[in-house]
Amino acid sequence: MNPLQKIHNHYAPRIRESEPGWKILDWASEQGQRLRFETLAKHLRKSGAESLTLLDVGCGTADLFAFLQNELPAIHYTGVDLLAEIVAEAKRRHADAQILQGDVFDGTVFPPRSFDVIFCSGVFNLDLGNNETFVPRALSVLRALARRAVVVNFLHARAANKFAGCHYYAPETIMALCQPLAPRVELDEGYLENDFTVVMRH
Repeated sequence: MNPLQKIHNHYAPRIRESEPGWKILDWASEQGQRLRFETLAKHLRKSGAESLTLLDVGCGTADLFAFLQNELPAIHYTGVDLLAEIVAEAKRRHADAQILQGDVFDGTVFPPRSFDVIFCSGVFNLDLGNNETFVPRALSVLRALARRAVVVNFLHARAANKFAGCHYYAPETIMALCQPLAPRVELDEGYLENDFTVVMRH
């Protein structure tokens, strides 16, 4: 089964109008999702959040859009997701958000340096059989899209409870991949036991 089919088979059956976004996207809890959003907000403020453009890669049901409207309303949000079904549900929930369907990693959806900040949350969590080869290429694509920063999170190798079907990463491995791509790379691993965030700043 190819990676696209695995992604579709995992998420598409979970889409229900009555289901909260964090359950559709298979996060462990609403609090965990919010802590990831708060970590992004912290790094956005460090970037100077006034009127930044942000691309939410793998936006899912675009819960981040609602979060930012409350926390950082000056951010100009665009969401993009691979699955047409999820994009349709995100647009239903957030009719005033800019949400697109497409594969950012094929390099044809947006030209380089299209956004100030790129956020990528949960995109690398599923074990697709090609994670270790895909992630380095994906990070390079994300870096090329951003004018100021890339903020991306991963499941942490130290997690006590690892779920079948998920892929876990060592922070030092991801940092080593990021350091050639940006002059400043930051590791944030204090907000959840099973997650960490890497920030590439230009």
